[in-house]
Amino acid sequence: MNKKSIEKYRAEVDARPYESHNQYRNKVGRQKRWAYLLANRPHHWIRREDKRRYAEAVIRVEERVAEEVKALRIVQEDNFRLQQMLHDEPKYAQQSGMSLEEYRKFKMEKAMIGMGEEE
Repeated sequence: MNKKSIEKYRAEVDARPYESHNQYRNKVGRQKRWAYLLANRPHHWIRREDKRRYAEAVIRVEERVAEEVKALRIVQEDNFRLQQMLHDEPKYAQQSGMSLEEYRKFKMEKAMIGMGEEE
C-alpha cells in the first residue's frame, strides 16, 4: 500500500461514527445457535447411524476399561500378597526356630513337593 491509500483509509475510518461492540454485532447480525442447528439438521437416518456407532464405541471402551481395571486389581492384590509374605517370613522363621535362609529353603522344598516335583 502506498502512503496516499493509507491516508485515504485513515480519513474514511475517522469519518465513521463510533460504534460499541454490541452496536456493531446488532448491525451485522449473527445467526443464533438454534437457527444454525435447525438449518443444518442431519436427516434422521444419518442421526440414527451416528447414535448406533456411538453406542458401539461406548461398549468397546467400557469393556477395554473394565479389563484394564481388572488387570490392575490383580497386580495390586498379587503385589500386596508378596509384600505381606516378605514381611511375615522373618516372623514365621523365628517362630519355627530356623534362620531366614533355612526357612526360605524349607518353603521352596514344600512348594516343589506341592507341585509334584519330588526329589
